[in-house]
Amino acid sequence: MLLNQQEIDKAKHIVIVLPDNFSIDCLCSANALYTYLLQLHKKVSLYTSKIDFPTNLAFLPWVDKVKSIYPSSSDYEINIFSSLALFEYMQVNKIALNIKMATSLYAGLLDYSKGFTRGVNGTMFAMAKILIENKADVLSCNANLLCSQSLASLRLKSLLLAKMKLQENATKAVFELKDEDLSISGACIDDAKAVFCDALGLPTVEIAVLRYKNEEIMKEAIS
Repeated sequence: MLLNQQEIDKAKHIVIVLPDNFSIDCLCSANALYTYLLQLHKKVSLYTSKIDFPTNLAFLPWVDKVKSIYPSSSDYEINIFSSLALFEYMQVNKIALNIKMATSLYAGLLDYSKGFTRGVNGTMFAMAKILIENKADVLSCNANLLCSQSLASLRLKSLLLAKMKLQENATKAVFELKDEDLSISGACIDDAKAVFCDALGLPTVEIAVLRYKNEEIMKEAIS
């Protein structure tokens, strides 16, 4: 069971914990869960060790509530999981979705499926249908997650694509990120992941890897 409803009912202050280097999907799931717990009249906090959100995520309803200081008064902790898993839990337990929950979960689905281009199946489309019927703000989700990028990330993408190497019979795309790339572009490390979509779009590439300071820090494969 993803959530322990008995523990939630007993708790006075619940903290939702986002993992280090969390995905957009995790943040969206946390937003939806935060909304649900507020409906239960619970005191809730959103926590992560490092706050560094791209500006395009400002449309999420509770992103401004995420703090990097763990609340000392918390008596119950929930480690966040994917939007798809949270949606399935809410459906099984007949939890009604409001606009904020539906919008957050739809945004998570967009990120998880890379705009319905990765690992798509009937369950995802059924989920999207239900979220849209519950008035998810599809236009805001699409505009901010699929059509928004900063000039810095665009510059970084150009630098990384110019240095891309194909390995293992051109099935693996490898990018080497240097500090000078970040300095020249003005981007952050998370911006580098945007280049994966272009690499995985190549006919032979099945996996993309980002290396930084001689370590693999990001990896993505075609589902």
